[in-house]
Amino acid sequence: MGLRLHRATRALAGAALVGAVVALTAQGSGATATRVAAPTPVTKLKASATYNSVTLTWSNPRHGTFSLVEIRRALGRTAPATVRAGTLLARLGATRASFVDHGVAPSTTYAYAVFTIKGALSSRAAKVTTTTAVRPLAGINIFSNPHYALSNPFAMIAQGGHLWVVNRGNDSVTEVNDASGAWIQTLSGGSYGFSGPDGIVTDGTHVWVTNGAGNSVTEFTAATGAWVRTLSGGSYGFNGPVGIASDGVHVWVANNGGDSVTEFTAATGAWVQTVSGGSYGFSSPVAVAVEGAHVFVANPNANSVTELATSSGAWVQTLSGGTCGFGYPRALLTVGTTLWVANKTADSVSEVDAAAGTCTTSFSGGSYGFNGPVGLTSSGGHLWAVNGSPPGSVTEMSATTGAFTSNRSGAPYGFTYPVPIVTDGAHVWVANYNATLTEFPAS
Repeated sequence: MGLRLHRATRALAGAALVGAVVALTAQGSGATATRVAAPTPVTKLKASATYNSVTLTWSNPRHGTFSLVEIRRALGRTAPATVRAGTLLARLGATRASFVDHGVAPSTTYAYAVFTIKGALSSRAAKVTTTTAVRPLAGINIFSNPHYALSNPFAMIAQGGHLWVVNRGNDSVTEVNDASGAWIQTLSGGSYGFSGPDGIVTDGTHVWVTNGAGNSVTEFTAATGAWVRTLSGGSYGFNGPVGIASDGVHVWVANNGGDSVTEFTAATGAWVQTVSGGSYGFSSPVAVAVEGAHVFVANPNANSVTELATSSGAWVQTLSGGTCGFGYPRALLTVGTTLWVANKTADSVSEVDAAAGTCTTSFSGGSYGFNGPVGLTSSGGHLWAVNGSPPGSVTEMSATTGAFTSNRSGAPYGFTYPVPIVTDGAHVWVANYNATLTEFPAS
């Protein structure tokens, strides 16, 4: 009687032997099937990424049930399904439970598969996906990618990884990754209704932009840049809205053409009030800042700063003369309970005790090198003032004492009619009229 050999087959992707394999042993006139189990997959597979590496960790199955671990990688979110797919990264001994992949690029998504191997058999894939971080900025950088669409950049904020630049020249707002300087998107046209945009502020959830030529305020989401609403007309009383600030509950807008300030609710955009005239002393107001119970408004034509009560909008006082040293106050910044004022024509920066509502001192001359200061930003005890007059520079001073620290200028920085300045804590960003962004370390 002839020997019949029956082979049981199973379609396996990439010809890998996964699952049960049937081996046949001839015994007289028949055959007996013996099942050989594939090894058990690893568990608790995790990935942690930096900009230039990915670390994988996992838990191995019971010792002796497999002989080695194989790691494979694919670009994107779909991990290799078999030991023939993707890129082989490593084959490791059965005692290993971690691996570091150094062959990755910044800001890139990778999918990994880890297999246990025993002889010709492999386990199912344990899978994980991760995205590497952006490459951190180092030193001084000048960004000029045409995608930025910068045109007479006039205001700027940084928050939660986003850098938003207001472009007065082409009615747009550019979003940049503040960790890498990479362009993300440019908002313009359609419902945004940008028209001579001037000021910008965020509470972390919403972003508001004043439209000086359109007598309106545009709101979009900080997370996506999606348009939410455009506020205009009627009771808002917008008339050349320029400066804007928020206390998280209310938003305050300085109307340069109307010598007034408009208040609306941050959550809904509902108008609260418009204050003007008489004791307020508004004179072409251009900037607003909020500190606790106080709202401060810069009046360049009157060389003064008006203080309002945050709770009611009522006039408190008008600061001017003496130790204030205001000279066309162009920018305001609150740091703790201190109000800093950049004086464009006086080439100085004034310090005000915001809690007490009194002028403390005015810094100018000598090493400060102020030359038409038009913007202020601060973090970690540092205060930076951007000097807009040619050739352009940035003065750094102590935010606690006002003492001079440094003056940054010259070819490495590429300043050209700089106006807005902002810091994200790690970097200082300056937008230049010639459609470039300058970045340098904050420390």
